[in-house]
Amino acid sequence: METEVESFFRQESEEDDEEEKKKFKRPSSSYGSMKSDSDDVMEEEEEGGNEEEGNEEEVADAFQPPFPFVLPEATTHEGTGLQMIRSDSPETLYTMTTQHTKLPGALVIDTRSSDLGDFSEDAEDDADDVLVADSPEPPHPVEPDDTTQMDENSQPGKLHPEQDLPHIFKSIQSVLTGLDWEELIQFKTWFYQWQPGITLQQTMEGDLLDFVDKILEILGQEHSLQHTMSALESVNKKPEADKLRSLCKRALLRFQLKQHLVKKYQVIHEGVIRAGRQNLLDTVYVEPQISTCGYGGVDPSHELRRHPPLPLQVPSADTFVAVNDLFRLPKNDGQPVRTVLTTGIAGVGMSVSVGKFSLDWAEQRANKDLQFVFKVSFRTLWFLRNKEPLSQKMSIMEVIARNYSECKDMKYLEDKDCKFLIIMDSFDCYQAPLDWQNAPEINDNYTKAHPDVLIVNIIRGTLLRGARVWILGRRAAVSQIPSQFIDVVTEIQGFSDEMKDEYLTKRFDNADLAAKIVAHYKLLPSLKMLARHPFVCWMIATVFERCFRYQGYGGEPPRLTPF
Repeated sequence: METEVESFFRQESEEDDEEEKKKFKRPSSSYGSMKSDSDDVMEEEEEGGNEEEGNEEEVADAFQPPFPFVLPEATTHEGTGLQMIRSDSPETLYTMTTQHTKLPGALVIDTRSSDLGDFSEDAEDDADDVLVADSPEPPHPVEPDDTTQMDENSQPGKLHPEQDLPHIFKSIQSVLTGLDWEELIQFKTWFYQWQPGITLQQTMEGDLLDFVDKILEILGQEHSLQHTMSALESVNKKPEADKLRSLCKRALLRFQLKQHLVKKYQVIHEGVIRAGRQNLLDTVYVEPQISTCGYGGVDPSHELRRHPPLPLQVPSADTFVAVNDLFRLPKNDGQPVRTVLTTGIAGVGMSVSVGKFSLDWAEQRANKDLQFVFKVSFRTLWFLRNKEPLSQKMSIMEVIARNYSECKDMKYLEDKDCKFLIIMDSFDCYQAPLDWQNAPEINDNYTKAHPDVLIVNIIRGTLLRGARVWILGRRAAVSQIPSQFIDVVTEIQGFSDEMKDEYLTKRFDNADLAAKIVAHYKLLPSLKMLARHPFVCWMIATVFERCFRYQGYGGEPPRLTPF
């Protein structure tokens, strides 16, 4: 049978075979080769055929179908009957090694192989090495130190654990857990009646944890804590209220200091106070340039000093520091600073900078690591010195309690982990001479002494050892403080050209009016130079506002005469 077929096909010439193949050949595609993987398998089988199967190949070539198609031999797995075919392209290897997570000690199976028996120990070790080298597992995060953690305002430091939200949450929860069901319902009813910010449904639905979470979310930490103590006292649970007050005493002191500072510095008082025309500090404040390299308040661009007798030391941009970063500056030995001295000419903005620093701390926008901030002005100390007889002595804690009544009998300032700030401004108001060498040393915060001795020991560092001290005053007055007691000296130098425009623009809601004032003051060289001083900027804004708005100086803008 085979000989007859062979003789029949041998009669056709080889040229006819070639023409027949060209006739049924697939046309070329404009998108590239349309050749499939099965075609490659067919060509490899045709080239690698042995002599025993040569006759069968010739028969297959004789009965060639219209489209050359050959099915590959299917080698299925005996257990499942399925076969996974994966190409050996580098993309497949990259995907396997980068998009799969390998647990330690786990076996990785190469899906490009159709038989699990193809794996060897060497191949498994090689796969492990590749996966370890190219593993997409992220590294474990390194927890920074508490003093270098950044908050949402890009400020380092964080709250003390007893002043943070988790402690307040757990304290309120632990106190309310001791109430039975009827007492808790009575407490919630009283809490709802005297707090308009929360509804009855919000107080009654959910369990105790839901209640505490809702009041902290809606009312905030301060109001939630204070209103919880008030409601407990109203339902005859005074022991529980005292227990909660004791657990959160450090947080309550911070809240009370916050109320005091916000009330004092939230509104800025400029010139003659007019009813209804008060400005918020955050609205109009523009931070002046504060440099660690001062030049004595002299402006090197002064138009009347073309050739100064001595070259002035102009600070570079890298010496400027923000007001909230004054106590982030390191000393020469790398240790954190304790005493910062800030100078400047009169009206340059030292008191406003103190207000901005205090307000940012109270609103938890900066310096969260400071547990308490006290302002003990030299003007107050001078008043106490002159009011009381010279024989009358007082301790530093009495001075603080005189200004902050809620801090009476406060014991936290003696703790080693208590980090707080004492702001002492207006040093030039204290006109009495200070004996820096012979003043007695005081180590106890409750030791009574003369105000002169208290000031010397605070600056020395023997009194209020854990405190950071910020001293502000004019250069002539603060020059009497010995340099060994000062860690960093800074100077407020006023506004740059961009800060002048920003200050004048932020003060007015009317953009056209602000643009007129900014464009006009630049036409006067003297005003442009003097506007570096924040107080002069305020004068420009006040005088030109009246002129442009009320007196109709559209045709003849005001010049220096109104000043």
